[in-house]
Amino acid sequence: METMDDSGIFRRTQAGQSALDARDKRLTPRLRALMLMAEGKPIAQVADIAQALGAPIDALERIFALRFFDLAATAPAGAADAAPQASVPAGTFERYRAASGMVREIAADTLGLRGFFFMLKVERCATLDELESLLPELMRSLAKQKGDKNAALLEAQLRAMFRHENNE
Repeated sequence: METMDDSGIFRRTQAGQSALDARDKRLTPRLRALMLMAEGKPIAQVADIAQALGAPIDALERIFALRFFDLAATAPAGAADAAPQASVPAGTFERYRAASGMVREIAADTLGLRGFFFMLKVERCATLDELESLLPELMRSLAKQKGDKNAALLEAQLRAMFRHENNE
């Protein structure tokens, strides 16, 4: 994409948030998962996430064309590690909701029929810890489908969602 440089940080627009909340039909499961995971991350990292999800080659261009994301200025030196944490919802319920949504999106997109049975397990989870206990099973299946590197990248993103602590 010509207007993107490698120094920008992805920021979801109000239109993007509304599309996620309304489960906009223009968002395929992979684009939706990408939008959930891209918030607050640099372009290079988002490109890796898109590849790990198996998103279409033009996924980033699509979400920019729909005006669901824009680019913020580069984070200051040393803040790159903090940027992914800033995008994680602060409250326990909000974190649970975001994490369970992401787990469902990944399962639906990669597990086929086994994804249905896995989602039943997700529905029985009432806490972040219970949800996190399902990650090894999901990651094993994901590694078979997408490779170890991609599974590890997605697992790191999910674990960041589980472990975020509200410091306020």
